[in-house]
Amino acid sequence: MRTFYAAVVPALLVAAAVPAQDKPRGMDYGPTLMTTFEGGGLTGTTHKGLVVKLGDDGAVAFDTELLRVAAAWTDGWLRLRGTAYDGSHGPMPALRGKKVFETRQAPGWASGGDLADPRAIPHGPLPRSWGQYRGMWLHGDTAVVGYRVGDMDVREAYGFADLGGVRGVARTLELGPSKVAQTLVVLDGPDGAAAGAPAAGQLAVVQWQPQVDDLVELAATPAGWSALPMGGPAADDYLDSASGTGATVAFVPGFAVAHGAKAPADGEGWASEQMALPRLRDGVAAANADDWQRSVWFDKRKVDGQDTDDGRFVVDLQRAVDVARVSTFTWHGAYRSIQQYDLYASAADAAPDAAAADPAAAGWSLLATVDSASLGQGDKHGVSVAKKGGLGSWRHLLFVVRSGSAFFSEIDVFADRFRAAVDTAGRPQQHLAAAVRGDGAALAVDGGRIVLQVPPHAGTLRLQVTQCGGDAAALAAALPALQAPRAVAPLPNKPAPARWTQPVVTKGFVGEVDGAFAVDTITIPFDNPYGSRMRTGAFDFLPDGRAAVSTWNGDVWLVSGIDGDLDRIEWQRFATGLFDPLGLKVVDGAIYVHGRDGITILRDENGDGEADCHESFNNQVFITPGFHEFAFDLQTDAEGNFYFSKGAPVNPGGRGFMKIVPHHGAILKVSKDGSRIDTVATGLRAPNGLAVSPDGVITSGDNEGTYMPRCRLNWITKPGFYAGVAPCAHRDPVPDQPDLPLCWMPMEIDNSSGGQVWVTGKGWPDLQGRLLHLSYGQCAAYLVLKEEVDGVVQGGVVRLPASFSSSCMRGRYGPDGQLYVVGLQGWQTSAAKEGGFHRVRRTDKPLGLPTALRTCDKGVYLTFAEPLDPETAADPESYGVQIWGYLYSPNYGSPELSLLHPERKVEQGKPNRDDLKVTAATLSADGTQVFLAIDGMQTCHQMKVTWDVDSRDGRNLRGELHNSIHRLAKDPGFAR
Repeated sequence: MRTFYAAVVPALLVAAAVPAQDKPRGMDYGPTLMTTFEGGGLTGTTHKGLVVKLGDDGAVAFDTELLRVAAAWTDGWLRLRGTAYDGSHGPMPALRGKKVFETRQAPGWASGGDLADPRAIPHGPLPRSWGQYRGMWLHGDTAVVGYRVGDMDVREAYGFADLGGVRGVARTLELGPSKVAQTLVVLDGPDGAAAGAPAAGQLAVVQWQPQVDDLVELAATPAGWSALPMGGPAADDYLDSASGTGATVAFVPGFAVAHGAKAPADGEGWASEQMALPRLRDGVAAANADDWQRSVWFDKRKVDGQDTDDGRFVVDLQRAVDVARVSTFTWHGAYRSIQQYDLYASAADAAPDAAAADPAAAGWSLLATVDSASLGQGDKHGVSVAKKGGLGSWRHLLFVVRSGSAFFSEIDVFADRFRAAVDTAGRPQQHLAAAVRGDGAALAVDGGRIVLQVPPHAGTLRLQVTQCGGDAAALAAALPALQAPRAVAPLPNKPAPARWTQPVVTKGFVGEVDGAFAVDTITIPFDNPYGSRMRTGAFDFLPDGRAAVSTWNGDVWLVSGIDGDLDRIEWQRFATGLFDPLGLKVVDGAIYVHGRDGITILRDENGDGEADCHESFNNQVFITPGFHEFAFDLQTDAEGNFYFSKGAPVNPGGRGFMKIVPHHGAILKVSKDGSRIDTVATGLRAPNGLAVSPDGVITSGDNEGTYMPRCRLNWITKPGFYAGVAPCAHRDPVPDQPDLPLCWMPMEIDNSSGGQVWVTGKGWPDLQGRLLHLSYGQCAAYLVLKEEVDGVVQGGVVRLPASFSSSCMRGRYGPDGQLYVVGLQGWQTSAAKEGGFHRVRRTDKPLGLPTALRTCDKGVYLTFAEPLDPETAADPESYGVQIWGYLYSPNYGSPELSLLHPERKVEQGKPNRDDLKVTAATLSADGTQVFLAIDGMQTCHQMKVTWDVDSRDGRNLRGELHNSIHRLAKDPGFAR
């Protein structure tokens, strides 16, 4: 027999007309988005949240680590903030809308009846014996989430439910067989919530009386003004123009001027009518997010050469009256919604100086400090200052506004007999409810929590839990629909037809052959039907020759037509909603993508050219909301193990670090089967890319910053403390010095490293087996010149003559044996475009570069790719050599240190280099090697060698290399 159960939860949502979601650049992110997001309240921060859209005006967020539904909401989606969205350092995406229900930051399912968080720190997934996220499957607009709890497989999906005019959310679950009882957390009420009705398995209710204990109440809504808990702009307050009190509001001269106010003529002062702001007391709220006719803001002005919009409002209530509440309202689609001000008051008949630099010293009393930035940008912001017993008896109010560009729509002052509805009628009691249809489970209330109890079962159970919330009237309206019997439809199993059916076609450009390399452009469709930001972050080639390319904002595209002439390139959108995917690797024809949440396999289960399944291969990586803990690259070794790197959580501003957890600033290895994760190297800061050689050598770059004197290239053959970021050492004690890099690189060579790539393509026969280093910041590729002395690896880099339209982050050799490079413009770089995809062809022209470097106690040996002209090559004046040092410290970067004159100090960022004299230049018998005898040869952090010679066939060869010398060998003589 099919039975029915129900339960009630906090926060009612009534359907309302909602403005369209503002999306950065208008991008369609697809039906889901994996992200860290701030949910507020009990939801807290969800580190790996799969946010599933419900139509155009709601969402459900599933916590893939804790296996809980973190929150469900209507009237919005997400506020997309953060480095990948609007470039901001610090904020992360945040819940935008009105919650239907939420759960606390704890496991969503019990293990052995225990619901306490078993993790040592509140980061990372639950132990696999407790539960494991499997992935997400797309079936048209329906996203099915799959995971395992103990011995039970779970599939679930979400949708809206119309409950007698009340908007609810339905959660459909299919539960595989289980030998033990299971307990699911359905929802959590706030502190003080308790059962509101007897829990009989079919219906459970929690209820509570809302309390506002803080002096300052903040609220935001994308719905109507009335959705604000303090109420919207009112026409029946003391300040309103229709109140008859004569109260006024004006701006204060001497600060930023309210927009539209006309300055007085020279020699005249501001008249009261010029300063009056009737829009702030007319009881008429802004009608849209850009309603400048009903809004007041301050224009910027110059103060000491700097723009400022700091302004002031002053209110005169005409007499001292008991003030109960002061409310302010703003509305804008972006930063102009944020309110930041100090509220002062005075009871004196004559107001203290409203322009005083220190209002308190001038006689004003500080009532409250307001900052609504925590609500995020956009939507309607309401701020209400009130406390039990009132704010006191005052005649004048002074608003010292620190964000004068905010679109203020209204100021309400409730005083004397004028009272806000929220104070006279009080806040209604709130309820939360959930109803379950299906077999074999029952709801129960545990304090303020509603749970679903599932008995042991041999077959598959299909259940649907429907939740809603609100006051008593809303609950009464919803109950009939909640309790109406209804069959639970099975979750879909077959992928739906493709949604992005038409490829975007571009035409590439074949570069001119005028040197050793020709650079072709695989044109990126920056203008595409989905508004997708084409910041290309990683790629690899499929067995059929197509390229799979990921973008920073979560897409993967399949690119075909990469042939000789690049005449027709087709970009087919394959997947969306991935979490900042800056790593991608094709293994056995499957696309593995590395994002901040771990490694995901994208599978096209019906062969229609789009990913239907986002399978979680490994999500054991620990993350925080830190904006700088980028997830970089994805490579494999000869045994099939995976490697990627994690950035350190640098503070906004670049100095110091946010909260450190395991895996920050590390290179990590994931086993071939995805079952475990291990740390290979620690102490890194921003290792944007890596490479793994055929014999297992791992290389990575890193960037100047705290503990990082300059960019460095790491050569890793065993676990170690690379780059030297002490907070990310993850060992005790922390070594005094980091492991040595292959080389350091000055800012003009690499100010922000990318990855590396081993030369494996048949199109580069003269450089087979060599390593290339890519520079994100300088948009360049370098040949690595490695040497080894007494077991210590050292060497340098020389730039390849190739230019790129965007940064160089990831490189791979294609089926044609040529090098392909992608990069993006996301943080500091000289990149001209947001994304770039290039092919670098090795031509039949001579290389014209050194291909080997050896240093010794007598000087430097350079091996060129071709014979040199004996006259110019043997001239010491054809060469230049400089050396300098760096300081390893907790400071940001390092000044250049003179090695010959250590007493000479210069400011950071200025050269401080010592010239070494080249006393002789000797050419080898075959003309390809030159030995530079150098006076004062010594170890150094940085050496720069320049040359201006001719080749034997008369071409001029000019260039430079930068290397590091950790050990000096005895002079070995010319190589034979």
